[in-house]
Amino acid sequence: MSAEEKPSELPASSMAKHHQLTTKDLIILVILLITFIYMTFYLYFWLVLDNYSDDFNWYFTVKFKLKYLPWYTMILCRIGIGSGYLAILVGLSIYRISMGHEVHIHPFHVVMIIINFLSCIGYTIALNTFWPSVWAMLKLSFQIVGPFIHVGLIVIFTILSCILIRQWYILDRFRLKLLTLVAYMAILVGLYVIPLFIESPCVRPADSLPSKPRLFAHRGASGVAPENTLVAFQLAANQSVYGFESDVRISLDGIPFILHDKTLRRTTNIEEVYPDRVDDDASTFTFDELRKLNAGSWFLEEDPMDVVGSLTDKTKEIYNNQTIMSLEELIDLANLTGKNIFIDVQIPVKENPYYHTAYKKAVDVILNTGILPKQIWWFSKVYHSAYTTNFTQTGTSYLPVEDLVKLHISNFNARYDSLSEDEIL
Repeated sequence: MSAEEKPSELPASSMAKHHQLTTKDLIILVILLITFIYMTFYLYFWLVLDNYSDDFNWYFTVKFKLKYLPWYTMILCRIGIGSGYLAILVGLSIYRISMGHEVHIHPFHVVMIIINFLSCIGYTIALNTFWPSVWAMLKLSFQIVGPFIHVGLIVIFTILSCILIRQWYILDRFRLKLLTLVAYMAILVGLYVIPLFIESPCVRPADSLPSKPRLFAHRGASGVAPENTLVAFQLAANQSVYGFESDVRISLDGIPFILHDKTLRRTTNIEEVYPDRVDDDASTFTFDELRKLNAGSWFLEEDPMDVVGSLTDKTKEIYNNQTIMSLEELIDLANLTGKNIFIDVQIPVKENPYYHTAYKKAVDVILNTGILPKQIWWFSKVYHSAYTTNFTQTGTSYLPVEDLVKLHISNFNARYDSLSEDEIL
């Protein structure tokens, strides 16, 4: 080849081809990314909700009068599959962009993306309507994992920056370039500003952490045993809890007993023993009738806490022989173990002859057991008499410290999200 001759051009097939995104593909890609982030958020949210899984299952069952099923697990699987599916689409799209290929998402996948997006909107509406309090728990969870999520987002965004910048350079429309640049910078600035809004115990001196709170066993050790049964409270006592918490109801013959729900459907075998009274209020039964019910078999059959598989045969036998407890039995256990009791007396139905004297019936039982009055945590506003003044007075809601002192209230019952950290400390 002479010096004057020009080298022949390379064949088109050997040259890298960079295809710009069409407006349609760009819109679909943006919707895909938004849906993926939305679904990933709900995957995280549902994992955080694990501690409330049993409450959710029963709330869903009772609210819509459905058969008890592991609704939480079913929805978690649905969200997990959706997140995985969207992650594959996002990964393939990023790969094709990085290789300079067209990003063509099949219409079937477009439909699935839209279905997942609408599902996320449905989750949001349903939670806001039926269970808005869970958002506070989500906010609290960010105090724990916030710093780690932040680091992960920075790593992901840094890796994607190479692809984003290269794609930005080949855009030929100025407005699209400007819009992309503004969006990129907004996300970048947001990532670096996030730490200013993170308040986490993970990034504070250990000596500034508050002391560990005293723990009350809610309905006993209800996470590993059938709630409000003798074995549940015994297990809780063995775990060094500060006290027991439970609701108290009054039977038709005036005996205070331990039960959370208004009916016996959820935590007993009433469908077998009294099939015609499944939805009757628990206060319409005599205590002898209540004693005929099994209060532990439901836990083994439905396994609401996913622990039955780890139980020994002996433990299963013990659980299967639990009955409804009386308040006197719970107080005797508290007396024996030195635990406090936080009780919430529920008013029976008007047909119950003790409708007007429910609190007095509970107080009479407490006084007859001989337990130290200070071991009883009592709501000060619900019933007050000369006998209850020596109980540990407990408020039904948060009040300023000055008001608590005036009312001689040393404790109060409030949701964890109703107070700031400064108010708690």
